[in-house]
Amino acid sequence: MKELYFSGKIKNQFDELSMINKNVLEYGIVRMKVLGEKYDLSKFFAPIVVLILAYVTAYSNFMNTFLKEYPTFSVIFDVAIITFVTIFLIRLSDSNRRYRETAVYFKCLFEKALEKVERN
Repeated sequence: MKELYFSGKIKNQFDELSMINKNVLEYGIVRMKVLGEKYDLSKFFAPIVVLILAYVTAYSNFMNTFLKEYPTFSVIFDVAIITFVTIFLIRLSDSNRRYRETAVYFKCLFEKALEKVERN
């Protein structure tokens, strides 16, 4: 694991964190693991993308049967749906990524503080 280097004010806050009770630190580590797994995109992002694309394809084919007389409108409709779905997936992945990064960061901090408490 990559070592965390602290200086100044952050080091003082880390020293305060290491004064917390060992049980509280262990609970914090477990909680951060749970949050990290909850926001892990690799577990649910691929099935969501497949289901959304299947739905969009079916809906697009359904709507295109009604829009046979207007091929330009049909293409515009398809592009609008794909754009909406892409924006939705990007926003979903971005928010989950930030939550997971925060959980992993605090988990590392709690683990370092627990190591320091166990050494003393």
